[in-house]
Amino acid sequence: MRPTSVPTRTGTSGLRSVVRTTDRRRRLTRYLPHQAPPRLLADPAFRTGFRHLAQRGLSFDAALFHHQLPDLADLADAFPNASIVLNHCGLPATLDAAAAGSAAVFNDWRQALREVARRPNIICKISGFGLPFYGFGFDTRTDTVGHRELAAAWTPYVETAIEVFGAGRCMMASDYPADSQSSGFVPLWNALKFIVRSATAEEKAALFHDTAQRVYRIGKTRQH
Repeated sequence: MRPTSVPTRTGTSGLRSVVRTTDRRRRLTRYLPHQAPPRLLADPAFRTGFRHLAQRGLSFDAALFHHQLPDLADLADAFPNASIVLNHCGLPATLDAAAAGSAAVFNDWRQALREVARRPNIICKISGFGLPFYGFGFDTRTDTVGHRELAAAWTPYVETAIEVFGAGRCMMASDYPADSQSSGFVPLWNALKFIVRSATAEEKAALFHDTAQRVYRIGKTRQH
């Protein structure tokens, strides 16, 4: 797998997925332009609408924080035939936390993520590391951040996600342009490639292509 030298674009037609962000904690939501009601995933009205996704062949992208992962697990249990994509690895919210607090959040996140991964209808999108919620601090830097420095900070999260979900249920992604707060597009992708440089060819194909193609049915015509 070669380092990225130029960005590439892909395009698909038609609605394939529904994305929803769910959190209202004050120190986190200052970065969120759209705020959802508390416990949205458990709301009966929300679930009434959610019920139609699987019937229409749609997947659901959930953007939430690590303390909300149990709600996502409950949703997946209630709708085992629905395809659910967990965005940004279920953001471990270490923003503004001291070192000890960050370690505690990481442990809580890892435990919750392992529990979520027990639901076979949930897929993990490994993305969003440029967002400030992770607390890496790259967003406050004025110098250029290279891919090896990014990889050093991101590796524990990427490796944990792949460990608990398996490469066949993970997809690499960016959250550009939001990720640009911390790095350029090319260093971001080179960091992700560098982290999994020891993976097998089959695992790399799943992470960077196959899982996304399968889940989002890229290149396939949706049956009406």
